Amino acid sequence: MIVSSSHGFQGQGNMTTSKAALVAMANNVSTITPLKYFVDEKFNKNCFIVFARKLLISWAENPDYWKWTKEKDVSGEDIEVAELSKVCWLNIEGTIQTIYLSPGTVYEVVFVVKMKDEGICNMRNFSMTLTIIFPRSKSLTRSANLKEKPLGTWIEILVGEFTMLPENVGDISFKLGEYSSDWKKGLVVKCATIRPKNY
Repeated sequence: MIVSSSHGFQGQGNMTTSKAALVAMANNVSTITPLKYFVDEKFNKNCFIVFARKLLISWAENPDYWKWTKEKDVSGEDIEVAELSKVCWLNIEGTIQTIYLSPGTVYEVVFVVKMKDEGICNMRNFSMTLTIIFPRSKSLTRSANLKEKPLGTWIEILVGEFTMLPENVGDISFKLGEYSSDWKKGLVVKCATIRPKNY
């Protein structure tokens, strides 16, 4: 459940950040709601959603490889999603400023995507490389096989988790990729979510 985003919230070092500051931060990136924050009522922790337009998607502006469509968010708002037409080098990246996260909290990063049936080019035939890059260049990498994931519905792909400690104050980047020479099709990218573990 979500507490209204009109409330201010506590950031790292007990810094209170107003809604106006966060909205300004999001608007500096794009005029299309690229970033949304909310406060989880159960955990009273700060969370972020980074929509596809704020993600760095290789070749995303080339209509031969990706196309942009709109879908309804759970809030009822129209959001843009990126649908993969065809690509070999699949690379999707996002970045957040961790100063806005809740201190001492274990967070997880997930990509929210949907897969379409594209035969041999279906994303279920590939293993994803998932990476989190922390301040000072420390990183965590894992692989995820999508073979058992359902088609045609939104699914979550876990990138990894981290604890919001002082050494993690700064920019954290997260990636989803598949870099083989095989063509890939039918991946629809909605967003990445940064939320408390066991959300």
